[in-house]
Amino acid sequence: MKNYLKKIFIACICSLMAFSMIQIPVLAEMATVNIQKIPGHGYRGTGTPLNSNGSMIERFDANAEILTVGNTKVFCIEPWATLTNGLSVTEDNLDNVLNDAMLRKDLSLIAYYGYWTTSQTVEDYQTTQIMIWERRGWTFSQVPSYYASKKATVQDKIANHAKMPSFSGQTLTINVGETIDLTDTNGVLSMYMKSHGYKMGTSYTEKGFNFYWWNDTLHMRANADADENSTFRFMNVPSADQGTNIVYVNPGKQSTSPLRKISDPSRFSINFNVQKYGKIQIVKKDAQSQKIVEKAGIKYDIYKTDGTKVSTIESNEQGIAQSGLLLFGNYYYVETLAPEDYQINSSQHPFTVNTSTNIQEFVDKEIVDERVTGRSTLTKVIDGDKVGNAKIDGAVYGFYARENILDPADGSVVYEKDEEIGQYTIVNGTTT
Repeated sequence: MKNYLKKIFIACICSLMAFSMIQIPVLAEMATVNIQKIPGHGYRGTGTPLNSNGSMIERFDANAEILTVGNTKVFCIEPWATLTNGLSVTEDNLDNVLNDAMLRKDLSLIAYYGYWTTSQTVEDYQTTQIMIWERRGWTFSQVPSYYASKKATVQDKIANHAKMPSFSGQTLTINVGETIDLTDTNGVLSMYMKSHGYKMGTSYTEKGFNFYWWNDTLHMRANADADENSTFRFMNVPSADQGTNIVYVNPGKQSTSPLRKISDPSRFSINFNVQKYGKIQIVKKDAQSQKIVEKAGIKYDIYKTDGTKVSTIESNEQGIAQSGLLLFGNYYYVETLAPEDYQINSSQHPFTVNTSTNIQEFVDKEIVDERVTGRSTLTKVIDGDKVGNAKIDGAVYGFYARENILDPADGSVVYEKDEEIGQYTIVNGTTT
């Protein structure tokens, strides 16, 4: 009995598994075609397939017929088939209806540049529709008066679709704070900029760069937070407009499609090697007074940390020495020529260049020098001989400036001529 029940159980499980593997067709959601007739914009055209009597099929209408499915404009892609207002249709993939990949691409480009990227007027729609029929092999003996001009504009846009800006693929070296102007001689830059939502003349910041475009020129400025190797990539079709087109079908009736999607947008890129530079500014100060030593000609040697000499810089009349551009990194400087009345500070003074948003800014450093000083000793003598053990300790003498005594830092007068510098007392026969 148990074996019998076990067999029944196994049989049920197998049946359920088999049933679960059966693919049950899902009915596509139905939609309705709406035809809106607008007076004027008439056309007359003929094409294949042939009528039963061997003559060309002819389409003629004095009006424009604007087709919609739901809220979406669609275009007729089979001019030989009939289409009625209120026709029920189902959605499919255009690839399943049109096997010719080149035909699908051409029709999509006509609709995209003829209608979807325009102001979408009736004239734009009718021009696009007739161009689609012409691509299907039909010829027209009558078209609206505006057709030739609008068709030429659409054809120019389609011809430019595969083009890239003339500077595409370049690798450029740019300094921090520098602006490079890239001019597109192919005249297609605006297509790429607009597809990304960049408005002409408006500045944007991405990847540490400030940039804007104007007509055919792209202006790129590198900031300190940009990566040393930066790549910008652009497409001429927005992401929302990329993909595979749908089609609305009803067997034996005319197929329609929005033809809004582009499967192969053109792309270009620009590469930047960002040279990150800064500068150092060294100010000489007096170790005693902390005043700036306002003298020109003070010299410093700048070295990389590995001992490689980079440059020699020299102070101006304000006592300030400024370097040229230095790549971001670690350095040190050494004073090699001190100003008059000062001792050379031969120590190594390390510094780092790594935080600059503008090559006009400086890394500020100070260096102090000790003054060159001297000593004067006064010895009391009587009749040409030293006092020896004579008791003259406690005698007080005044020291006076023989001439104006100047501060070596800025040349200001410290002691005027004949001004008392100080009073000193004799101890053990001398004073210093």
